[in-house]
Amino acid sequence: MRAAPALQVTLTHDTAWRLGGWLLAGFSSAVLMTWAHFTARATLQGWPWAVAVLMCAVLLALTRPWRRHAPVQLRWDGQAWHAGPIGPAGSEPWSGQLTVALDLGGWMLLRLSDPPPPAEHLPAWLAAARHQQPAAWHPLRCAVYSPRPQRAPDAMEPGPAPHERP
Repeated sequence: MRAAPALQVTLTHDTAWRLGGWLLAGFSSAVLMTWAHFTARATLQGWPWAVAVLMCAVLLALTRPWRRHAPVQLRWDGQAWHAGPIGPAGSEPWSGQLTVALDLGGWMLLRLSDPPPPAEHLPAWLAAARHQQPAAWHPLRCAVYSPRPQRAPDAMEPGPAPHERP
């Protein structure tokens, strides 16, 4: 199999992603509050309520479904993925691996890793939707699922001397 050709797309913040974050945080909060209600009722103590409220606050702070990110330029050069704010090719602050965390056909959740992106410039999770990238959707899917080229060993790495080899 061969690697996918070079590709460049711009991913904007998806409304479905934000709505999904709110629904997940709300559902999780409701489950925690229900647990606290029945636990407090059974033990006749109020500490489960305090724990549940604290856990809900932490959950909402971690998910941050209301946070809107600037559009991200995602580029595949045939060797590695590059991502960053919209700008000229080669100016992206992150270069590494991109993996598909969730694929629903017309919507994908992508994760940037190896190394993780700088938090102040780029989210670690990107939502890609077919309706935002109708012309580039098929090439994007091909690129995220295509095999990665094997990296050649560095010529600068010292290996064992010929007389030390087994």
